[in-house]
Amino acid sequence: MNVQVGTCSSEKRALDKTFSSSFSVSGTLRNQSNVVNPSIELNCPVGQIATCNYMVIPEFGRKYYITDMTALGEELTLVSGHCDVLSTYANGIRQNTAIVARSATQGNWNLLMTDNQIKLNNRKKIIVRKGFTAFPKNQFSMVLITLG
Repeated sequence: MNVQVGTCSSEKRALDKTFSSSFSVSGTLRNQSNVVNPSIELNCPVGQIATCNYMVIPEFGRKYYITDMTALGEELTLVSGHCDVLSTYANGIRQNTAIVARSATQGNWNLLMTDNQIKLNNRKKIIVRKGFTAFPKNQFSMVLITLG
């Protein structure tokens, strides 16, 4: 399996990552590994990839942050990684629609969304009326009518 190894200079919160010094290395997946946190034996010296912090495994279709490197020999390095979910699923994230924080334009706020930055209309008017006798007398009943 070929693994693209390189250096990522972007923030972890960025969808689009900027790579530098990327190169391809052949490797073997460890027996006790998973897709989210893989451990791969790369056929290269640890000095060649010591400055790298990112890898792409095309067979998995995912991108990973390198979390650990262990030299197993002169030409063999064990590299562990953790899936970069934002970069891996960037296209799917862009296609989703959602209200993230609030409406985009000033003064056009979504009043159904409560937060500490938008003052909502809070006019309480409670009217208590004597109930009618259609409900059984031995049960407590209440009718709530709201407007607005």
